Amino acid sequence: MSEVNLDKYILNLYLLFNSKKLICQHSGPLILTNILGIENIIINSFPFFLGSYNSEDKILFVKVKYRNKDITIDEIYKKDEHKNFRYGDLSNKNYKLEECSENEIYNAIFSDDYYKLNFPKDMLIYHTKNHKICKHNDDWLRE
Repeated sequence: MSEVNLDKYILNLYLLFNSKKLICQHSGPLILTNILGIENIIINSFPFFLGSYNSEDKILFVKVKYRNKDITIDEIYKKDEHKNFRYGDLSNKNYKLEECSENEIYNAIFSDDYYKLNFPKDMLIYHTKNHKICKHNDDWLRE
């Protein structure tokens, strides 16, 4: 078999254009896949005010510890004490971000267990109408 000499950027675009689903962090390829109508699953997403241009995309935010205690995405959006943090302010050293586990990522891909959140109107995620905000579930899903 002969070796194919293909530009890696062209190959990357080809794969994106021909994907049915993209699983990645909040980054540049999302804009292209949103334009193409390809479903995205955004993992370890931060900051919390950002969304995706496709309201059907799934978003799994980073996990957060506040004062060494796990807090939920629901708490981050509902409690005023977390308002600055919601908007990406990391100056308060009581917050620690943690990556999602393999099980949490797997469950975000295959589960339909979402938070029911009302986003503030001054956040981008309110206007993108993202409603598939995945819960951090580390238990292995068995179907």
